[in-house]
Amino acid sequence: MIKFAGSRQQGVALIMVLLAMALVVLMASGMTRQQGLRVFKAGHYLAQQQGQSIALGAEEFAKRILVRDYEEDKENSVMVDSPDEFWAMHAAILPLDDSGVAEVQIDDLGGRINLKSGYRERRSGPHHQRPAYPVISCSGYHWPHRRPAH
Repeated sequence: MIKFAGSRQQGVALIMVLLAMALVVLMASGMTRQQGLRVFKAGHYLAQQQGQSIALGAEEFAKRILVRDYEEDKENSVMVDSPDEFWAMHAAILPLDDSGVAEVQIDDLGGRINLKSGYRERRSGPHHQRPAYPVISCSGYHWPHRRPAH
């Protein structure tokens, strides 16, 4: 009978060890899954920040091209923008580190009709009206800029 009681204790100990091992495996798999999710989120955030930096750099490049055109027009006393100017005819391709290229295309939107210009949201109070700022878009990012005071 002593042998019977000892084998029962060994069975209970084996079950306890198996339960503890199952608990450890569940915790380890949960931590691995969480770590994978954190790595994915960090990579996505890094790519998003890199894309925004590329878009801001492309916008700054376009601004420099337009400032140079303005200065040349000022020197020639001809303040006219036309579709046959160098900035309107060609897109600039800017090489990036190891991830490819960024293409900068400047389009003159002066002759187009803004369908949203007459649209105003109907809400109570003057603070809820949408401002009519022009939007500069570059690589899918949009930044509203205030119009200069007249």
